[in-house]
Amino acid sequence: MTTSSTVFNEFKFSILMSVYIKETYDNFTACYKSIIDNSLLPDQIVIVLDGPVNREILGFIECEINKGIPITLVKSDHNLGLGSALNLGLEFCRNEWVFRMDTDDICINDRFEKQVMFIRNNKDVVLVGGHIAEFDENMEVMTGIKSVPLTYDDIIGFIKYRSPFNHMSVAFRKSAVISVGGYQHHHFMEDYNLWLRIVAGNFKVANVNEILVNVRGGSEMIKRRKGVAYIKSEWLLMKMKYSLKISTCFESLYIFMMRSIPRLLPTSLLNVIYSFLRK
Repeated sequence: MTTSSTVFNEFKFSILMSVYIKETYDNFTACYKSIIDNSLLPDQIVIVLDGPVNREILGFIECEINKGIPITLVKSDHNLGLGSALNLGLEFCRNEWVFRMDTDDICINDRFEKQVMFIRNNKDVVLVGGHIAEFDENMEVMTGIKSVPLTYDDIIGFIKYRSPFNHMSVAFRKSAVISVGGYQHHHFMEDYNLWLRIVAGNFKVANVNEILVNVRGGSEMIKRRKGVAYIKSEWLLMKMKYSLKISTCFESLYIFMMRSIPRLLPTSLLNVIYSFLRK
């Protein structure tokens, strides 16, 4: 594949990212470099400052803007949370196709090219993601691969139980996302919430059989996925699945229990469960 192709040159897309106070300069700049060094470049990079951020990061972004990089900087005076921050940024995305990226992860060097090729060959699809490789906090040791179902039918069956998309890997049609209400606040699960509404809206979705992003994980990520707050989010998710007719009442309750019990386990045991699910 080559980016000199007219097909690729004509395809305009935006990157959507949100950065907050806990992001580090090194992680952010590594993420940014993986975007601008990709084999296919975005027409626009939308970066939402979700409240105050590291001064070095802000200085770096402003320097890149001064170089002529097509960055749209969107600022919020206070922390909105990921869902609301992404919704704000989505308003400033000027292209129909929007690619998500988390500010501490690394794009595979031809990620955008692979997804654009799929999009051009599957014009009815409004959302497409892919697999991710998970690493430790320092991106030195790969800890697993999080695979996702590929076809529409497999995604429909999978979504009852787990999120069928890796959020940082997806590209979506802006108009489709807006038509189902955009991102909504749902603690820890803004993405899963959105996927449920897109599927319930009978939109075509898919994943490519490729690793698209290297993801920074580790023990801190596991710690964030447990506790009472997470279980409350699971409860809201359960009610949503039932109301959207994704699952029956019994299925929803059963899946809620199966997803919630591990949230009360020690981090070490939860880590074992996550490792098993990645196999």
